[in-house]
Amino acid sequence: MTETKIATMAGVREHTEKAPVELWLNKDGRTVVRSYNECGNNYTDIDLADFLDWLRSGSSDGGLNYGRGLAALS
Repeated sequence: MTETKIATMAGVREHTEKAPVELWLNKDGRTVVRSYNECGNNYTDIDLADFLDWLRSGSSDGGLNYGRGLAALS
């Protein structure tokens, strides 16, 4: 399977270089948030389902607001 760009997320930027952030379907069929860096020569993919699962779980690893998960964002 090849990678497929789904969308450029208008108004969402990489923090340091202000590069566009995109949604992609990767070669494994997973939806990832792709952030470019190093003047566009490199990028980081965050698996969207894994990230959302982490938020829903209440982040028992001591992360987001000590286990309140998505409730901490509202």
